Amino acid sequence: MTLPVVTSIAVEADAELLFAGDMHLRTADEPNAAALLELLSHHGRANRYLILLGDVFYFYFENRKVPIKEFHWLIGALESNAASWGAIVLLRGNRDFLLGSTGTFPRCLHSGGDCLVIERGKSRILATHGDTFLRGDWSYVVFRKLIRSGMVRWAAKNIWPPLGVKIVGALRWITFRRRQGKAKPPNFEEILSASAEHKADTVVFGHFHRQISPDEFPWKVPSAFCIGSWENGSAPVLVMTADSARTVEVRNLDEKG
Repeated sequence: MTLPVVTSIAVEADAELLFAGDMHLRTADEPNAAALLELLSHHGRANRYLILLGDVFYFYFENRKVPIKEFHWLIGALESNAASWGAIVLLRGNRDFLLGSTGTFPRCLHSGGDCLVIERGKSRILATHGDTFLRGDWSYVVFRKLIRSGMVRWAAKNIWPPLGVKIVGALRWITFRRRQGKAKPPNFEEILSASAEHKADTVVFGHFHRQISPDEFPWKVPSAFCIGSWENGSAPVLVMTADSARTVEVRNLDEKG
């Protein structure tokens, strides 16, 4: 049975929302892995919700029985620490677009699919990976629609895992190319369109490998935050409360600022 996708969650008025993404993890020996394990094991609270905005995995693959062995350590860490948090929600990125395709995904976690609406009082926050906000990359848009089709996802669940891993690797020229977000700004019209579609007053996304604050967008509503990627020893997390939003490093997460 495929794990149900969570399209929206409601949180308490005083809840903290922590957003992070673009870790691109492969092994437990990486600095980014240590930072994520620290975040999971030391910073969970009942009133904290961790929203992982995609590309947590370098790439992700699972069949009907089990995710590939390269990611057992990461899925285990997510699963064993889930109870410490209000919830942990993983959204799909362009690298981990097969996330949550089967029932092997731990049910104590939540698969947010491509978009997640977070309701807190009168506020509605849209969280998404951000790859739909690319400007002018029509080949990727077409490929993205294909790879999320029912036919492809069915095939992915039933294919022999070693062959599936090779196929995913061969698709890197479209799905994994890092130059997509680095050279161009986000498509402002797409952000506004997504906000209107989901009736959101705030949009949080990643994918572009750099932080973009609300005052860099040519509007005030909705508020828009682009999260920086985890690389070169940096592990940024956007912490959003009812009345503030700030980006901090994992190691400084609980320091008063």
